[in-house]
Amino acid sequence: FSGALKSLMTWKGKTVEKLAEDCCLDPKTIQRMRNNEDYETTIETIVAICIALQLPPVVSEALISRSACSLGVSPKHLTYRFLLNSCYTKSVIECNEILRRLELDPLTKEK
Repeated sequence: FSGALKSLMTWKGKTVEKLAEDCCLDPKTIQRMRNNEDYETTIETIVAICIALQLPPVVSEALISRSACSLGVSPKHLTYRFLLNSCYTKSVIECNEILRRLELDPLTKEK
């Protein structure tokens, strides 16, 4: 996962600071994910990273498959799949708003 994240950030030209800002995460969280293969995170954080990097759906699936997280078939996870497949060109803030309208928690806490 860590190596894939580093490669995708390079591909998309995102620094740790810019990705953290776009995800509404602390830069240290991104650094830990990049540098510590065993760093425990959540599917919400990974989905936020995929959205912030504007990854094509198949690339998002590949990144998620390299993590310790997975997407199931719960209504919440099906909504995350929708975001990854249909809203990946939107911002995390816009996706969080969609989740709020569906009465779901946002992917990340906005600053």
